Amino acid sequence: MQAPSLFTTSPYNDLIEERIEQELNGHDKSTPE
Repeated sequence: MQAPSLFTTSPYNDLIEERIEQELNGHDKSTPE
């Protein structure tokens, strides 16, 4: 799944995309920061 085009040029794209994935997965996966 790709992040919305609005966030494509955002420097936080990776963070936002990861956030979206976590939301979709219901925070099932815990990723070390």
